[in-house]
Amino acid sequence: MVKMKIERFELENKGEKILGHLYIPDNKTDKLIILVHGFTGTEDGPGYIFVELAEKLVSENFAVLRFNFRYTDETWKEFHKMTMEGEKEDLKLIINKMSEKFSKIGLLGESMGGAVSILSYDHRIKCLVLWYPLIKLKGTDMEETFFTNDAQKELQETGFIRNLTSKGIIKVNKKYVEELKNLDLSENIKKISCPILLIHGDVDDVIPVTQSEEAFSILKEPKKIEIIHNANHAWWNKEDTKPMKEAQEKAIKLSIDWFKKWLR
Repeated sequence: MVKMKIERFELENKGEKILGHLYIPDNKTDKLIILVHGFTGTEDGPGYIFVELAEKLVSENFAVLRFNFRYTDETWKEFHKMTMEGEKEDLKLIINKMSEKFSKIGLLGESMGGAVSILSYDHRIKCLVLWYPLIKLKGTDMEETFFTNDAQKELQETGFIRNLTSKGIIKVNKKYVEELKNLDLSENIKKISCPILLIHGDVDDVIPVTQSEEAFSILKEPKKIEIIHNANHAWWNKEDTKPMKEAQEKAIKLSIDWFKKWLR
């Protein structure tokens, strides 16, 4: 059993709370990994993978922060206030706060959390791992969901688009849809100077693997890309019917090895 302390994490942004859990190993460390969830995700990560990952990272003497962005809770009633700019603000505030305690900070972002991690990158981030990151709108499931004629008509008439997810029906606002419409992080990616690992499934039907491949081609060294065979988005199987344990385990191992190598 790994010896650690788990503290409740709380930070405020514009009167709204960012909540999470901070894992602290028994042995003193100056290294922190922040786990950044994706669209409609939570601090648990897809299939609770962030819980497992946090415990394994702590066993390697990393501190770990799992957190929920503002407007992300079990009710999803406030989710319509979510924007990428707002999530960037949240993550920047977290980095500001955590850099007071930890001199070496790494980010692991999944899906839209990967996009937010790229947008939030600065010199204090010493290492990056991105799982199936959202780099641009074209070719993604979001393009098919939010930019149909019916969806755009609903947005025009109501100011929101309703989207059926595993959480039930959620609403997204006009600003978020506009952010997606104009999304292309190619120039941001070129500015990243820390070691970066991209991990993507080759049958991802939400964000195609080509997004990571194109990002890899313009990233600076040190960099690495790992393609997991037959893995879909969020490490589900090809048919998108159940979590793919083999892919989850591989993603966890690759990520931990990267942080151990570069976050020294």
